[in-house]
Amino acid sequence: MKHILLLTALFFIVGCNNEEAVNPIVLNLMLTELESRIEQLESTNKVISASIIKLYNADGKMVAYLGNSEGGGGILQTFNADGKKVAYLGNSEGGGGILQTFNADGKKVAHLGGGFLESFNADGKKNVYLGTNKQGNGMVKTFDNLGVVTGYFGTSNNDDGMIELYDAYGDLGWSVSGRK
Repeated sequence: MKHILLLTALFFIVGCNNEEAVNPIVLNLMLTELESRIEQLESTNKVISASIIKLYNADGKMVAYLGNSEGGGGILQTFNADGKKVAYLGNSEGGGGILQTFNADGKKVAHLGGGFLESFNADGKKNVYLGTNKQGNGMVKTFDNLGVVTGYFGTSNNDDGMIELYDAYGDLGWSVSGRK
């Protein structure tokens, strides 16, 4: 493990100084200091801590980010080879946990958090909502490829089960309640 960390440090040092020759004496001192610190950590089983960790691919594009959100919570984001975000795991503005996934173009395709699950089509339009309505009742809502509501299955304001179907313009066309 120590050798991998030393080799990684060497690549970082050389990469940071790619326009100038690296002074071998300075490089040796830096590696000796790094090796000493690694040995200290290994002997005491301490945890290495950092505010942010970013990983880059060979093309210099970020492929992973582990760090803090603007609100102070922790987040993990991953990116594809083109640098487009493909996953986000972290906290929402309200402090709750969320998970989002994105397609190869960086458009959101799923969101889980805040008490609901949403999925989105390739154009970024919502096509399914599974969660809670304003009254706190469970519901499923479907949308067409333009994001217009087409169906609702859930609980009414009177706490009865209900189904609603909408036309292509989002106007209610048919509904039924489970109330006897």
